[in-house]
Amino acid sequence: MRIGVNYVPSQRWYYCWLDWDAASIARDLDAVAALGADHIRIQCIWPWFQPNPAWVSPAMLDRPSSCSTSPANGTCRSASPC
Repeated sequence: MRIGVNYVPSQRWYYCWLDWDAASIARDLDAVAALGADHIRIQCIWPWFQPNPAWVSPAMLDRPSSCSTSPANGTCRSASPC
């Protein structure tokens, strides 16, 4: 059975998007994987990702994919964003 969770970072909560700390995100995702979850749902503050209709921030789009967890081995790896 597949198990997923809604993810809220343990450090900086939703402000993590502005004050990015990949190491704390990796620790959180390792803990989620250890619980047996194989996918997560993240909440984005969309105005930070797309401040105007004509521009989407490449830096913000890179952040979710810069540290994701592989449930198979619990290691941090690069992945492309959904």
